Amino acid sequence: MNLHDFVVRNPRLYHLSQQILSGNKRILKKIVRSELAKLSPSPRRVLDLGCGTGLLSPVFADDVYTGIDIDPKYIELARGNYPNKSFLISGGQKLHFPDGHFDFVLLSCTLHHTDDTMAQNILSEVRRILRKPNGRCLLIDNIQPIKKNFLSSWYANRDEGDFIRTKDAYKKLVESALVDIKNESIVKDYPLGSLFFVPSYLYVFLLS
Repeated sequence: MNLHDFVVRNPRLYHLSQQILSGNKRILKKIVRSELAKLSPSPRRVLDLGCGTGLLSPVFADDVYTGIDIDPKYIELARGNYPNKSFLISGGQKLHFPDGHFDFVLLSCTLHHTDDTMAQNILSEVRRILRKPNGRCLLIDNIQPIKKNFLSSWYANRDEGDFIRTKDAYKKLVESALVDIKNESIVKDYPLGSLFFVPSYLYVFLLS
């Protein structure tokens, strides 16, 4: 087992590594807060699909938040770290929520762990559980590096996702699931914080 696999399989180490390497998800939190500000006031029903150890849950302090992840150990840690939030063990292809249940769904760095068929199934479920007509899904995911250097290549290779796509491939996935794209953008991220300033890139969709 290499170091990366050891960290990923240890939820506490993974949680700590994400806090350090991503600057405590600073860029992601900024994006989420910006989009939430455009929606109806809290409390909103929010689903964090692929929540991991729950690092983004504090952003939804005033909302009715549910985080789901397929890894029981990650969910156990999330429940311990954020006891005022709801966390469930679940995949994303068959969600046990009624139609139109959520005002906001967050898909943050989740689809690069899924092949195209799984990703389409997840997006179809997201479309089903979003409130009509004003429910929104914020999809944020890594895209293949626009510019590479040694550190950015090293960091990208540390990610366990096997399906980091181009922006056009993500757009095709979304459209194939019959989900409407409200807007899209590319955001530069600094996953190693201020120490190296090595950019990676996130593709941001607002969906309905």
